[in-house]
Amino acid sequence: MKIYCLFLAITATLYGQIKSGIISEPSVESEYIFYTDEIRVIYNLLAQECPDWRKQEQADGRSSIITGHHLEVRKRLHEELVNQLIKCRENNNLSLTETTTKPTTTMQTTAATTTLAPQPVECQNAVNLTGAWRLDTAGQDLRGGGERSRDGYACDIWRDHWFRFSGDGGNKMLNACPARVSCGTRWAYWTDALPPSTVGVAVRQSMYVVHPGDGRCKSGIYGLSIMRCSDKPDDLIYYSHFADEWASPVSQQCSGGFCGMD
Repeated sequence: MKIYCLFLAITATLYGQIKSGIISEPSVESEYIFYTDEIRVIYNLLAQECPDWRKQEQADGRSSIITGHHLEVRKRLHEELVNQLIKCRENNNLSLTETTTKPTTTMQTTAATTTLAPQPVECQNAVNLTGAWRLDTAGQDLRGGGERSRDGYACDIWRDHWFRFSGDGGNKMLNACPARVSCGTRWAYWTDALPPSTVGVAVRQSMYVVHPGDGRCKSGIYGLSIMRCSDKPDDLIYYSHFADEWASPVSQQCSGGFCGMD
C-alpha cells in the first residue's frame, strides 16, 4: 500500500498571524511569505508523489518592496499547485483501489476476523474533542479557547496524538467546507476524504483549511491519518501530522482547529 510522504505543517499562523500579531487583515509581506513557503513545499510534494509532473518556471527573486501585485501572483500559483496536487492524489487513490480490490474472495475471511479483533490501542488512547463550538459551520466567530489558544481561538495545530469527535463535538470530522471563521477558531480544518473500511488500519489522507479572510475552502492542504476502530459507521479516530512535520514549533500558540459534525 502506498505510503504518502509527510505534508507541510500549518504555516498560516506561523507567518500571517505570528508576524502580524493576529490582526484582522495580515500585511501584504507576511501573506507573501506564507504563500512562498507553501509553494516551496507543494513543489516538493508534487515531485515526490507525481512522477509525471514537471515543475513550472517561477521567479524566486524578491524585490525589496512587496506589493499587492506580487502577492496576487503568489496566490494564483499557490491555488494552481494545490489543485494539481489534489488531482494527482485522486489519480493515485484510483490506481491503488484498482490494484487492491481484485482479490476480493481471498480477503473475506481476513475481514471477518478483523472485526472481532480487540480495539486498536490507538483507539483506546485517543483524546476526545467535545466542544460544542466545533459544530459551528456558519461562521459565528466563536472562540473555543483552551490550551495554546491565541486571542481566544481554539488551537489544534500542535496536536500530536490520535483524537476523536464525541459528545457535543459531534462524531466525526466535518466533510464539507464551513464558512470562514467557524468551529471556534480562525483557520478551520475539514476533510472530504472517505474513511477507511478496514478496522485498525491507518490511512493517510488530506485535510484542508478555510482562509479566514476570503473564505477559500482549500487555501491549504495538509496531512491527516484516519483509522476505523470498529464496524460502527462513525467510530473513527484521526491524527494530524502537524507535530511530525514541524520538529521545532516556532510558536506555542495558534488559532487553527478541527471542525466536527454529527
